[in-house]
Amino acid sequence: MKNIGFFGGSFDPIHLGHLNLAIQILEKLKLDKIIFCPANVSPFKTENPPIASSKDRFEMVKIAIQDFKNFDLTNFEIRNENISYTINTLKEIKNSDNLRLIITEDTLLNFHKWKDYKNILQIALLIVGVRNKFLENFKSENFTLNNKNFVKTNIFEISSTEIRKRLKNHKNCLHLIPKETLDYIYNRKLYL
Repeated sequence: MKNIGFFGGSFDPIHLGHLNLAIQILEKLKLDKIIFCPANVSPFKTENPPIASSKDRFEMVKIAIQDFKNFDLTNFEIRNENISYTINTLKEIKNSDNLRLIITEDTLLNFHKWKDYKNILQIALLIVGVRNKFLENFKSENFTLNNKNFVKTNIFEISSTEIRKRLKNHKNCLHLIPKETLDYIYNRKLYL
């Protein structure tokens, strides 16, 4: 039985902050693999969908993780071309392995709004990459977490929104995105 991390998101674009979080959780929890899953459209972003196409976002993730032997990629959510619900994806990939759903502390604050969030917690152990102490004492009326749900990480303060602004303003982003992924962005004229 393997310990598998699941890391979903818009990845619009994927950046070093995403990779850093994934590596730290992989190593600290001794996971066998982390599966990245670009969302087609998050239910929380229907008013403001991703700028890059799902195909481009998939390709950017593929390029960004190509040199990491413990990172994998699924196109399950973009193949469906609907709103992406994590519960559906987890049901699809669930087998005898131990699944861990990786989220950030920002995401945790709205986790109770996710579709079938209680079922998600039955399928996968929630893993929250934390940098702020207040979340170690996190309380929710809807679900209970304990120390095994939190992994202390050094999170890079990078946002995809900020990267898109920098790209639009023709500013350097080599310190934020893997070079090959950035080359793909320039070749496809994304976010410019």
